[in-house]
Order: sequence, then structure tokens, then C-alpha cells
Amino acid sequence: MTTALKIAWREARASSARFAFVVIAVALGVGALTGVRGFSTAFRDMLLREAKTLMAADLTVRIFALPSDQQTKALESLRARGIDWTQVSETLSMVTSPAVTDPLMVTVKAVDPARYPFYGSLLVTPAAKLSDDVALLAADALERLGTRVGETIVVGGLPLRIAGVITAEPDRMTGSMNIGPRVMITRVALERTGLLRIGSRAVQRFLIKVPGGGNIEAVRQELVRAFPE
Repeated sequence: MTTALKIAWREARASSARFAFVVIAVALGVGALTGVRGFSTAFRDMLLREAKTLMAADLTVRIFALPSDQQTKALESLRARGIDWTQVSETLSMVTSPAVTDPLMVTVKAVDPARYPFYGSLLVTPAAKLSDDVALLAADALERLGTRVGETIVVGGLPLRIAGVITAEPDRMTGSMNIGPRVMITRVALERTGLLRIGSRAVQRFLIKVPGGGNIEAVRQELVRAFPE
């Protein structure tokens, strides 16, 4: 053992620079791994804390067609037991304004303003509420349409007044369509546009709120049975 230590000491003295480089490299590697692991843990904890806000709900169901009668009954059964839900529809449409002659393709998001969002806040500038005769636009939609708050755009043949610009949208990251600028309207306005027809490309999301953070796993399993896809 003593002989081995003497040999190691002699070799280290003979190439001290190389030995120091190896020690430093190992130390940096260990430090980098520790830093990455710490960042990963912190990021995961942040996602868990903010999951409700990112989804604007406790649970989300996403389908690419209108719900069947059986699925609608399953949702209504939840509501009868105090588990609230709201439907969010996203589809594509052409929008026009007096300032732009060529129609602009946008993603139309239709919500029920009485329930959406369950968590987080929809922030609009200037402060405005979404109603059946107005639309809320993302800033890039406002710019590309060459219009401003208070003016009118036409969505699917339906004229709507621009009530404000969306500055924060809680479930923006979990949206299904991100083609073109975004326009938000009510579900009543969406029905008036006639955009949702057989064969229309649309995504339906159902945001579920479990009161008091109850047995979310049980509700999830129930939804899996109703929406196996």
C-alpha cells in the first residue's frame, strides 16, 4: 500500500498540470450534474404548483369532434354531483377588417365567460369583459388586421367589436391550435358564425373543476371510461 502511494505521488509530481486538470474537470462535472439535477427538481416542482393555472382546470379532456350523447351525459352526471366543467372550442377561420382587404387566417377560441377560466386570470387591455357581441384579440392579430380596440372585425360572417387585447391567457400553453393570430369569442358567438359544422376542423377541450380538490384520480378514471380516446 505504501509503495502504491509513493508511485502515485511520484507520477502526480511528474505531471502535476495534467493531474490538476483531471481534478478540476471531475469537480466541474460533478458540479454541473448537481446543478442540472437541482434545476430539474425545481422546474418539476414549479410545474406541479402551477399545473392548475397552466390548464385553467384540475383536469382536461381533449377530443377532436363534438361529444357524443353518451359523453355529454357523463359530463352532466359530473355537474349533478357538484363537479363543474366548461367547454372550450378551438377552430380555424378567416377574419376580415375594414383596413385589410385580404382575409387573415386566425385561431378562434370560444369559451363560456361565466366559467372560463377556473384557475388563473384572463387579462385584457384595456380591462373588458367578453360578451356575445365582442371579440378579444391577441396583439399580433390586432396588428396584422390593421385595426384597433373599438373597431369591428368579421369572423365567419359575424361582425364583432374588438373589446380589448389579450395580455395573459392561463391555458395558452395547453391550447391545441396555434396557426395564425388568436381571436377569442364566446360560445354563443361561435354558434352564430356557423363555423362548427360536420367535417369542420375543430378541437374540443373540457375543463374540469373538482371542488375542494376532492378525489381527482377517481374523476379522472371516470373520464377515461367516457372518453377512451
